[in-house]
Amino acid sequence: MELHVTEYNTEIKLHKFIHFAFTVNDFDGYLEFLREKGIEYGEFSGKNMKFQTRIDGVRQIYFQDPDGYWIEVNDHQ
Repeated sequence: MELHVTEYNTEIKLHKFIHFAFTVNDFDGYLEFLREKGIEYGEFSGKNMKFQTRIDGVRQIYFQDPDGYWIEVNDHQ
């Protein structure tokens, strides 16, 4: 797998539908890490410090990196 990050001279539109997603083995531990660091996260609908559970049972959260890009973290097995 590769991730290419390049500079391009155009306006980047930040929207939650366009996000980077990854899975963690210890979802609860990761939420605690975010709280310790003061990083606000939440369900797709907002930053409410709560996770959402998809219809297939996968728990997920969203937060923004320092540049405003959206990141999803889930516990998909």
